[in-house]
Amino acid sequence: GRTMCNLCRRTGIDSLHAAKKLAQKVATEISDMDFRLSRTSFPLRLVDRLELSRAGTHGERINGTTRMAIETLNGEEVSREISTILMLHGLPAESFAATYAHELGHVWLFEQHFPELPLQVEEGLCELLAHLWLINNPSPWSDYLIHLKERSTDPVYGEGYRIALRSLNHLKPAELFEYVKKHQRFPNAPNSGHSTAP
Repeated sequence: GRTMCNLCRRTGIDSLHAAKKLAQKVATEISDMDFRLSRTSFPLRLVDRLELSRAGTHGERINGTTRMAIETLNGEEVSREISTILMLHGLPAESFAATYAHELGHVWLFEQHFPELPLQVEEGLCELLAHLWLINNPSPWSDYLIHLKERSTDPVYGEGYRIALRSLNHLKPAELFEYVKKHQRFPNAPNSGHSTAP
């Protein structure tokens, strides 16, 4: 049900084999950026927009979502795992990679046992991780995707990203994430936790 231009189709990720290969590359690079993941391969499925919508995603033009599971026994957590990462099929390679980097942000927060964060803060951090991947993989497409993030009018993803990015004027990425883990908000953004999904 989607229309795509020939430019996007040139590198469109249509097969699970291609998706897994690129996903593993992105996971390795994210880990090399000091965001260590438990592994470089997670369950992955390519889906259409309808299934993404049914997965309960929010915001504008969502291209991926991560399903997580926590097992408890007598009220105590005994295990946690990534059930699957759903990615929109046919995305251009750079868009797929940036989206997957965003989803790995959710994975990393989950694996690091971050507290539940306000939506704008969590999505802003994950968009920041996608931004860091893009600037480490420069290309005209990367520049274009960064431009889209900078201009996004979404109050959760766009504004969350811009607040997170401004925080890097004073903190290194690892320091910013540690601050958020402790305070559940961005530095100098006391109202960031009050934004809600559109």
